[in-house]
Amino acid sequence: MSVLPLKPGNYRLLCFDLDGTLLTSHKEILPSSLEVMDKAVKAGYIIAFATGRPPEGLLRYAECFPFSIRQCYAVCYNGSATVRLQDLSNVVAHVMDGTQVKEIGALAHACHTAIHGYCSEKGLLLEEENPHALKEGRHSGVPHRLMDTQTLDDEVHFYKCIATGEAENLDALRASLPQSLLEKVSVMRSERNYLEFIAGKCTKGSALTELAASLGIPMERTMAFGDAENDQAMLKMAGCGVCMGNGTEDTKALADVVTGTNDEGGIAAIVSQLV
Repeated sequence: MSVLPLKPGNYRLLCFDLDGTLLTSHKEILPSSLEVMDKAVKAGYIIAFATGRPPEGLLRYAECFPFSIRQCYAVCYNGSATVRLQDLSNVVAHVMDGTQVKEIGALAHACHTAIHGYCSEKGLLLEEENPHALKEGRHSGVPHRLMDTQTLDDEVHFYKCIATGEAENLDALRASLPQSLLEKVSVMRSERNYLEFIAGKCTKGSALTELAASLGIPMERTMAFGDAENDQAMLKMAGCGVCMGNGTEDTKALADVVTGTNDEGGIAAIVSQLV
């Protein structure tokens, strides 16, 4: 693992995953992280957040920050939409249609799992109110409605769908996915009990690339922080990919830098070198 020089001026855009990275294991943000991010904003760095959540799942933390996160950007739904938090307008968005969601639902049911998803027209839709799906709703801050995937209108649009269930059933589901579906969506494990299907083969990495291009920032001047499989593309594509000490071993292996954990100031240890 090579370590890039962490010098002020080398980077312009800093992108932070939320769960397991910026957020502690208690879903809080360390004061040390808030302090160095505030210094970064004052020094002229552009801040972005990258999450599987919708924008509302990030804005619920807005009051924690010493600066207005409305001046920042958010990569949402694990990469299918990037928004300006100032007005929640899309910088770029990719969606899947109802036919793909029906297919994912049928495959999920065959492996004894259920799905829920973020619909651009109807918000968070759940097949069933199981504990994993309800946890998603709590973290996202978005009210949910129930849906029947097999009677969905073909013209509805989803940013992403998530299959939930026992880990071994999700493993079986992933192994059963046809190539024709894999050519249309990105599939990633965000947690033990979540298998995510992201529209347009998007990842946090592709979204970071699109955001940097829209801002006129070369990718070599981007730095990204993450901890899990759904962060790997972003860490690989950023100019400097930083994995948290609590990250998975395969995520650490592809990062440029491994820092402290999300509970022990890993963010501050890196960003303090830039400001």
